[in-house]
Amino acid sequence: MKKMQLTLTGKLSIAFASSTIAIGTLVVMPVEAANLNLDGMYVFGGSLSDVNNSFNATGGAIPAPPFFSRGRLTNGRVWVEHLADELGLNPTPSTEINPLNPPKEGINFAFGGVTTGDKSIVPGLPGLKQQLEGFVGSLKGQPADPNALYIVDGAAAANDYLGGFSKTPVQPVANILNAARLLADSGARNILVVNMPSLDQTPIGRQTDPVTLGLISRMHNRALSRGLKKLEKTRPQTNFISFNLNGLFQQAIANPNAFGIKNVTDSCTNTNLYDPSAFPLDPSKLTVCKQPKDYLFWDSIHPTAHMHKVIADSAYEILSEELEEKKISALSATTEEVSNSKGTSVPEPTSVLGLFAFGFLGSFSSIKHHLRRPKVL
Repeated sequence: MKKMQLTLTGKLSIAFASSTIAIGTLVVMPVEAANLNLDGMYVFGGSLSDVNNSFNATGGAIPAPPFFSRGRLTNGRVWVEHLADELGLNPTPSTEINPLNPPKEGINFAFGGVTTGDKSIVPGLPGLKQQLEGFVGSLKGQPADPNALYIVDGAAAANDYLGGFSKTPVQPVANILNAARLLADSGARNILVVNMPSLDQTPIGRQTDPVTLGLISRMHNRALSRGLKKLEKTRPQTNFISFNLNGLFQQAIANPNAFGIKNVTDSCTNTNLYDPSAFPLDPSKLTVCKQPKDYLFWDSIHPTAHMHKVIADSAYEILSEELEEKKISALSATTEEVSNSKGTSVPEPTSVLGLFAFGFLGSFSSIKHHLRRPKVL
């Protein structure tokens, strides 16, 4: 498959700002927005998470209106924006950083069209590897904010395969795991790692080589899952949180009505970003479905804005569950340590505290079935 080559106007410049170190105290409380004690969000990846970066870097050429919402490769807001809202945060796109006024709630480094390495379908844009190196370098030896959320959007691997940069999952998976490792070794303590939706289920995958793409997707996600489990053992101080995006997509495809979707095979638009002959995009040739909300896919690979909201809700539920479990474990360990040090038993919690704990534990059981963590496929 040929790589799409585009000429960029102007020189790409990316500002990396040092992260602000803020230390908070983890306390057990009900699962609500802004109660997860996360004071920032740092996003690394590709088009699934890009908010304005590729748009700014290409002078508005990619993603081009009216094919896409301004600065986003879909028809509206992307999942990390919705997730940030739920967490009460507002990360700044890396291309919009003002060095004189560093962002206080995190940075979004994701660029559409990039791979997990240092290559990109759109020449000159920083891949996942470069994004991580830039961020770590900006720390200048200081630790990363331990109370922030760090997202490694591994769905960028789709460009490794569809862009013809890699025929096997070996290097893309290694790149994603290395990104998570770099963050952990830099002081990050909450890292959400996203896997890749099965490419054979996308409109472009169905039209090209679904058998090969399906095999690569399965190998990729299984290798990534195994790698993350190994990382967890070697770095127990870090919360490596797996987000099985592929499983979520598989659930939507198997039961679209539960997600408010009707069409899970076709794209709402006739846009194929992997077709070099289609560029520059001609607005006169654009066709758009009547009800985008009914579709899983906006173009040949990217989900609709409706699906992005579903993704965000699922990610928030997983974060809530994982981080609350960590707090419970940490509280139990501290209680046991205090008890042992004093040589006396710790009194049973009062009925009020008991009901308090029961409240947030019970909230996990109310998670909708399509948002439960699916098995890695």
